Amino acid sequence: RYDSEQEITDAMNVEIKQLNYDRHLIEGSQASITEAYRGHIRIAADRQRAGQPVDSSVESQITDLQGKMAQNAAELRALKTREEEIRATFQEQLDRYRYLSEKYSEAGAT
Repeated sequence: RYDSEQEITDAMNVEIKQLNYDRHLIEGSQASITEAYRGHIRIAADRQRAGQPVDSSVESQITDLQGKMAQNAAELRALKTREEEIRATFQEQLDRYRYLSEKYSEAGAT
């Protein structure tokens, strides 16, 4: 399937680079969500310190943001798992390539 170890490594790096792009997007989203979450917590805390009730819409937004943060964390864990799977798969291919290269270079030498 591959003509060299470098091709195997390059193919793996292409897949990992795509995962890193996805990770970067999720981390950016996570930062934005975290900032919004902190802002809503600040609003709720200010109202409580002032002795006023927290609006149900603020509570709802806080809950929604917590859900989004949990979802992003799960997506990041899934990306990490996928990267480990990609590395393992390509390592198997690399090991197989090396085995076959060695086997056939020895066969040609005898």
